[in-house]
Amino acid sequence: MKVLARVFLASSLVLMGAPASAQTADGKWAGKIENGASVEIEIASNTVQSYAFRGKPVKVWNSRSSGNEITFTAGNAGTVILKTGNGKTLNYAYSDTYGGAARAILTKR
Repeated sequence: MKVLARVFLASSLVLMGAPASAQTADGKWAGKIENGASVEIEIASNTVQSYAFRGKPVKVWNSRSSGNEITFTAGNAGTVILKTGNGKTLNYAYSDTYGGAARAILTKR
């Protein structure tokens, strides 16, 4: 009986499989924040490769991903959180140590 239970448990685990992996955000994304300033981000292997604000490149630090979220430090004081949506949009949220904040919906180019 114990052997049968173990076989059933092992079979169940195989059939359930691993949890679905996070959707990739790879590609080039662009949008505008509330005041109309442009944001452009390039992502490869769920890591931010480049970031531009108002058409000017900004240094990217500490890019990392977890689940459906990618975070990175922009310049010296900003934190950006990107959340994947339906594969066609990214939710963009920026905040900095000076109290600045911005939000946007980025679309894939």
